[in-house]
Amino acid sequence: MFRIRIFVCLGLALLYFFSPLDIIPEMVFGALGFLDDLIIMFIIAIYITMIYRNVLANRAEATADHTHVD
Repeated sequence: MFRIRIFVCLGLALLYFFSPLDIIPEMVFGALGFLDDLIIMFIIAIYITMIYRNVLANRAEATADHTHVD
């Protein structure tokens, strides 16, 4: 499930990056038009990092539960 979420996030980010429909269009504003694309990519990177940290925390918790003996 983790990999699917990552691929979906990256796919949507790339789709937005290459889409001609933007919040700030590159055709009109030039290099400044890439600002919204970079912001979206940054938000996706943060989201992927959060997903990855949750996966690592869940794995560590599961490992700790299996090694804990009462």
